[in-house]
Amino acid sequence: MTIFRIFLIIFSLFHASQAVLARLPPKGWNSWDSYRFWVNETQVMSNAKFMSDELANYGFEYIVIDEGWWRDSSDLHMDAHNTQIDQYGRYIPVTDRFPSSAKDRSLTNICNAIKALGLKCGIHLPRGMPKKAYYDNSRVLGTAYTARDIANINDGPSGFNFGVNMSHPGGQIWYNSMVALYASWGIEFIKFDFTLQVENLPEIDGIHKAIVNSGSPIVLSLSYGGPQMIPEFIKRLSIDAQMYRLTGDTWDLWSSVLAHFEPIALNAFLSGPDVWPDADMLPLGRIGGKDFYSSVYPATCTVQLITCNFTTPLADRECCPRQSALTPTEQKSLLTLWMIGRSPLMYGGDFVESTDGSVALLQNKEILEVNGYSFNLKTFNTAGYNIWTADGTSKEKYVAVWNLGPRSASIAIDFADIELPSGRYLIRDLWARKDIGKFSGSYTTVYPVHGSGLYRFQLLNN
Repeated sequence: MTIFRIFLIIFSLFHASQAVLARLPPKGWNSWDSYRFWVNETQVMSNAKFMSDELANYGFEYIVIDEGWWRDSSDLHMDAHNTQIDQYGRYIPVTDRFPSSAKDRSLTNICNAIKALGLKCGIHLPRGMPKKAYYDNSRVLGTAYTARDIANINDGPSGFNFGVNMSHPGGQIWYNSMVALYASWGIEFIKFDFTLQVENLPEIDGIHKAIVNSGSPIVLSLSYGGPQMIPEFIKRLSIDAQMYRLTGDTWDLWSSVLAHFEPIALNAFLSGPDVWPDADMLPLGRIGGKDFYSSVYPATCTVQLITCNFTTPLADRECCPRQSALTPTEQKSLLTLWMIGRSPLMYGGDFVESTDGSVALLQNKEILEVNGYSFNLKTFNTAGYNIWTADGTSKEKYVAVWNLGPRSASIAIDFADIELPSGRYLIRDLWARKDIGKFSGSYTTVYPVHGSGLYRFQLLNN
């Protein structure tokens, strides 16, 4: 046994002894897909109220304010000087978009309002420390160190931050100070961005230790993923965090959906309490950069400073306001994949302005049961379609089918081919929430282009 595997076992046992913060895949709303840097308090609260009314009963609980809550509204050029920090170099909210923060320069009031709705409050943080803290040479709380002592200026994880040198004693103190501040506001979810490369493990460890030191029940979500997100790396990350992005940003392109089959299948066996490989936010509903470089909701993409040619796959899809370009059929196929792959479910659209029917798709407890409790995923893929199976907690089998071809197709689910025990099965269509009938040997139906199905197979005794 290698030293690395021994290390993993020891730390996995330690991790298992800690309180479980995410027993099921986390569910909620994230502001990025709808507002990019420019979300404001009114928009956050309108989405929180909607989620509390319509989806809290289905397990949706986190309201996550993504990147930019600390960025000056007048900043059009990603100038790190135009960010808000406190005297110790930690990000604090801008008051014009978050007016309830004007008195104490915190998100405490908005978090209290979110909690009053029965929900939990989260924020986005870029890895490292604000460049503005370095420019101002802010002091690290409780020490004689300054930001310039601990900043790694050769590491710029985002346009606004430098990395932190965790070999310096002030590095961990910085992270402790930062997390303690946000814990005092009532933050219970941190999306920690620009992190998922092996060389960033010291800072990932640092924010994990800071969360433990804070004593607060904060779920840690690491972003963003890519080719490096192999099971061995995720096993190591699972020591520190509850969510791990598998891919780059997911948008409303069928090609983006297709890109998720392989990483989800590869990492699904790791899914379990406090270990959730994450397929990214759901690009559903009204998405695409409302208030992006503008206080006016643009009627078309042409008024944006960044060109958004919606018909071009290479366009910047973040800045084109629209209802999701995925068809209703494709939306179901995406959700079928997220459900049986047990990904966290973070809705990316503006709930209030979404008119594509996607919210209703999430109000299906039979589908959510697959996301929450299935296990033992197996994949049976061909050139034209995929069939995946998973076990249920009452000896049922869940079966997902996707038509990946360019036209509608009749697809047969051969029970022997997907390793089902011989016998007669009651098949239930979970999307339709109705029983289809009793079948032996196989089940065949027609799927539209990019269509899917998600079924429960119950073996009958007679």
